[in-house]
Amino acid sequence: MKNGTSYLFLMNHTDAELRTESGSAGMTDLLTGSQVSGTAAVPAKGVMILKG
Repeated sequence: MKNGTSYLFLMNHTDAELRTESGSAGMTDLLTGSQVSGTAAVPAKGVMILKG
């Protein structure tokens, strides 16, 4: 956490989609600009960087 902002780095090294809880507060995927809340779905071999 920096200046009250948290970052969540998700890396999926598997061949299947990964679903994980990102928390109840809305977060922004810094790679796509999409809003994420609740469950984040990381594609196979994919990454997400969430800012909240």
